[in-house]
Amino acid sequence: MNALPRTILNTLATTTGNAPETLSTGGWTSMIVSVGSVTAIFVWCLWRVIRNK
Repeated sequence: MNALPRTILNTLATTTGNAPETLSTGGWTSMIVSVGSVTAIFVWCLWRVIRNK
């Protein structure tokens, strides 16, 4: 499962000249909270639209 992301990261590293970097724990936490919040708002809006029909 990790082969594809590593391949993409290595390709990006060779094309940009930079070594691939990973997110820190704080970065992952921030990303999960951000994506989760947007997903929750989207589902809530979708639920309201479907429920009001």
